[in-house]
Amino acid sequence: MTSEPGDALKAELFRLAPGDADAQVRDLLGGGEAEAFNLKKSGALKMAYRRATGPGAGLVLYAGPSSEHRVDAACLLTRTADGDHDNSQRATEWCLSFILKTAPTLNIPPAPL
Repeated sequence: MTSEPGDALKAELFRLAPGDADAQVRDLLGGGEAEAFNLKKSGALKMAYRRATGPGAGLVLYAGPSSEHRVDAACLLTRTADGDHDNSQRATEWCLSFILKTAPTLNIPPAPL
């Protein structure tokens, strides 16, 4: 997502390869054993973050197995050091537009946007 001056959150979109999406998400958060992460599920969405640092150090949103489409994108949300503007709604909506396939384009690049 293109950041605006003062944004408190940075959002980055990543392509997930077919296979173990949970393992790929753990890698986005620095890697490690599954027990080191909290995984929350709500309908078609999943959210993961490190247990030791909590969601404030970064969290990943991605589609779960109950979604209507293939799980192929994950969005990493991290706090910016100097951000003071609450852009959480804009960042979350941007992420979900790719994860839930409502974005105007569905071509997700292999590297962060």
